[in-house]
Amino acid sequence: MKRFKIFSIVLAAMTAMMFSSCDKKNDSSNQSSQSNSAAESTESVTEESTEPATEAETEPAILGIKAENPVYGYSVIIPESLNKKDGSVISDTVAAYEDEYAMFEGESGDNLNIVIDDAMTDEEWRSRTKEKFQKEYQDLYEYMGMSTTIEITAFEAVKIDGFDAYRLEIDGKNENGSQFSQIQIIVNRNNDTSAPYCYTFTYTDYSGSLEELCDNSINSIKFTDTKAPSAPVDENAGKPFAFNSGFEFSAPEGWSYVTDDNSISHEITGNQAEFSADGGGSIIITVSDEADDENNFKAYTQQDVELLFAKSFESFDDFNVLSFDSFNVDKYNAHKIKYRISMGELEIHQTILMINCPDKNKGVCLILSDYGAGYDDISNNLEKTIKFK
Repeated sequence: MKRFKIFSIVLAAMTAMMFSSCDKKNDSSNQSSQSNSAAESTESVTEESTEPATEAETEPAILGIKAENPVYGYSVIIPESLNKKDGSVISDTVAAYEDEYAMFEGESGDNLNIVIDDAMTDEEWRSRTKEKFQKEYQDLYEYMGMSTTIEITAFEAVKIDGFDAYRLEIDGKNENGSQFSQIQIIVNRNNDTSAPYCYTFTYTDYSGSLEELCDNSINSIKFTDTKAPSAPVDENAGKPFAFNSGFEFSAPEGWSYVTDDNSISHEITGNQAEFSADGGGSIIITVSDEADDENNFKAYTQQDVELLFAKSFESFDDFNVLSFDSFNVDKYNAHKIKYRISMGELEIHQTILMINCPDKNKGVCLILSDYGAGYDDISNNLEKTIKFK
């Protein structure tokens, strides 16, 4: 389990490179705008500004999105460059309940990634050194087959909200030549029985402008007692989810709508929704702002898909397209692609259903990710989950 948590930190640095190469390939070959929509699904939103605190112990008065996690007992205000959507400022609080959280700026790939693991013992904590972190991180990149080089340029013991912490500064370079820097804050609450966790906040900077905003965010990190989340109530369980883009989605039995609200609406107005299953799987639905040229869309082939995705997944051990099918969903042309990617012990099966809707000037994309739970039946019938009005 711990391997996958560290794995997610590394992927936070790599995600921008992967989606960027996917988008560039998409543009150069006039591929479907749904692929851009899938890349855009990594974007989260907001901006912050700062005002001076009147007292040293007062939480910084920063306008923007604060991420609060009552289950694991922390809150943090997101750097302003990660806090934007459509050029507008959003000031709000979002609740997170999982042991992983990430927010991306879609164009640059800058991101904040937070993971929580079990607290270290005092002996384990004191044994952490710059050299040990350097070796572990570089070994992990090599284990995953990524030709990424990193150098920890600064390492110091600090206090975050009264708890012992380490601050690491990292310079990195990917195999495609893109460079990034990271500030990583690792906080250990091993002596706090209410929340015996180790928290890792990783700020990854591709644009060169994120680092100067990190200190306000780091200073805003606060820790609280933990409490169980109130489970969202789906008062319309079993009914389809209606998207304002003009279609309905019937979630497979046992799958739930991922939401931070205390209630679940079946009226979805945004351009993205996620559904998950306890067994280990997700369905992400994205809606693009424009349709593809119909003739171009119908001309897509399996070879086009392989060329489009191959560069994005070149860091993985294996990428293999399993099938490519074309058919109609209601009156609309659609393609369904099944493929497998693997990296070390990790193997993911994904099914992508792309639907072109020229009369709505929309593209709809469903992405089923299966992490070994065996959702073949859902994959085979994914097109039956969606119905257009």
